[in-house]
Amino acid sequence: MNKKGGNFFEEHAEKIVLAVVGLICVWLLATRVLFSPNNVEYEGRKFSCGKIDEHIAEQTDIFRGDLESAPKPAKEVYKSRIDEYKALLDSSVADVNSRTDWPIPVVFTGDIIKRFYGIPEIPEVNNVSIEHIRSAVYIPTETIDEENPYSSCETDINDLDFVTVSANIDVAQLYNNFFDNFASEQVKEDWRDPCLAIPVFATVELQRQQQLEDGSWSDWQVVPRTKIDLHKIMFDTIEDAGELPVGGMGVRLVEYSDLLVQMDILQPITYDIASPAEQWLPPELHKEYSERQKKDAERQRKIKMAEDREERDKLRREKKSERISSKKSFSKPKSGGGADQGDYLTTSGGEGAAARREVKEKKTLLERLKEAEPIIFDDIYDDFDAILLDTDKKIGSLSELVFWSHDDTVVPGESYRYRARVGIFNPIAGTNQFNDEYKSRRNEVVLWSDYSQTSEVVEIPLMLYFYAQAIQESAKTVTVRVFKYNLGYWYVRDFIVRAGELIGKVIEKESSEKKTQDEETQTKDSFELPAKIDYSTDAVMVDVVAVRDWGGLRSYSARPHWEMLYTFDALNISRMPISPKYWSEQHRAKQSQLQKLEKKEKKPYLDRSGSKTPGRDMYKPVRSPDMPGGPGGYNQKLRQKYREP
Repeated sequence: MNKKGGNFFEEHAEKIVLAVVGLICVWLLATRVLFSPNNVEYEGRKFSCGKIDEHIAEQTDIFRGDLESAPKPAKEVYKSRIDEYKALLDSSVADVNSRTDWPIPVVFTGDIIKRFYGIPEIPEVNNVSIEHIRSAVYIPTETIDEENPYSSCETDINDLDFVTVSANIDVAQLYNNFFDNFASEQVKEDWRDPCLAIPVFATVELQRQQQLEDGSWSDWQVVPRTKIDLHKIMFDTIEDAGELPVGGMGVRLVEYSDLLVQMDILQPITYDIASPAEQWLPPELHKEYSERQKKDAERQRKIKMAEDREERDKLRREKKSERISSKKSFSKPKSGGGADQGDYLTTSGGEGAAARREVKEKKTLLERLKEAEPIIFDDIYDDFDAILLDTDKKIGSLSELVFWSHDDTVVPGESYRYRARVGIFNPIAGTNQFNDEYKSRRNEVVLWSDYSQTSEVVEIPLMLYFYAQAIQESAKTVTVRVFKYNLGYWYVRDFIVRAGELIGKVIEKESSEKKTQDEETQTKDSFELPAKIDYSTDAVMVDVVAVRDWGGLRSYSARPHWEMLYTFDALNISRMPISPKYWSEQHRAKQSQLQKLEKKEKKPYLDRSGSKTPGRDMYKPVRSPDMPGGPGGYNQKLRQKYREP
């Protein structure tokens, strides 16, 4: 039984909820369906999602009908208006013959003249030579391109290893082959074309292999052009005529026919060298240059030794003379007795004559060294000038062409070998002017020579070496000597290392209060030591262990000694005997070589400012008064008299 007088809302709650839900549904129907906000405006009208599909379907039917219907005739048929054009000219230009026949475009309906050629053979590449140079050079600090050539860019001095590979090609035979195929009497008179008979070099391709850890060689890889090459993009080789840019083969030939471009392809520039003791030359000439440098250095060493010996002898004679004078003053005979003074002087005179003869002999040795025929370098520079291309030396006038390429991507500690080939543009590439024998090669843009013979192996030495020199057994510390190549010169430093410590670190130049011996001898114009040298080896000393092995130079015997254990990656442990007498012969020889290199006189770097003149970014050997051969040699400006690229 329901209780009367209850709350109205409690009694009718279900009806109220149903009413509210109904109102919400009506509101949603009105706002979201009947008056949807998702209407789309199309051709000035608004359509709902369903209506717009119907409208587009109607439009499609209309267009389909137009497409399927027959074409309607044009409202106006074209009529020639040449007569009207002539009338306008007659009325607007004074004293013009109205009967003049004005040129009218015509369609050529005759046959195109057909010519058929063979493909010239490219001579083989010979006399491959290779040379590695390590030096401090001027490295660009900005991008090099045709707008910003290497000769005028901003640079910084840094170390660089680069390899130059040179070779020869019989350019006279190359020109003869092109002439025979395109302009000789063997070609029909109507087909002869002297322009096609001039070969245009497209590229010199240098490839290299890198020696792997197991002693085998990697696949051949193309060496990119150097970072200072302003034509890197232009010299990208396109070999398929279908991929040539607008203008095709004709434009390509015009671009590359420029003699300066041909010179950059065949004899590209190299880096400006900052070290006064180094000079870039083609490999064969550089080898001869290096040999003479060694002979000249040995001659200068002997002269210095003779001069030092003469100076020591002079000091010895002066001291001896002082002793004799002192002895003479104390040995004067007293009046009325003693030795006769004349007898003393006679003895003294005899000793003096012997001393003078000795001095004369020693001076003769020094004079003989100084008067010996000096080591000259002028003929090397003359040979270089003979093979170097310039605007006064046409490629076609040469009997043999020497070309070269550089590799500035070599890595210290690796070994490489190289081969090269040259590519000549096919002047009729992309046409139908080939004999039947060569039609399959119509799209070959570049005609390649065969690859040269593989060069000898070149090893790129490391720039950092370290050797365990001695051990303090009680403290178990090892003295490690580190050699570091830095900005063109070798430096050395000893570090005392314990287990768990890194071998080597960055050493900054001493302050003015604690100058090193090298710094104390510096003058205003002398070499300035670098602000810091990084001797870090990235190796950690692990421990020292006592070992016993068998060895010896004359006879094998037991050799108890210590070895240093070290690691670069905390996984692989390497060992090194402590003390030079336990090293291998190879390690002893290498350290001896490094010690000599470290003691070489360090001279100020060559100034590059003279090279920043407009002109071709090329070179001739720079010879300063401090360089072998003395002053008066070539200057880089002589190679920069040509127009700016």
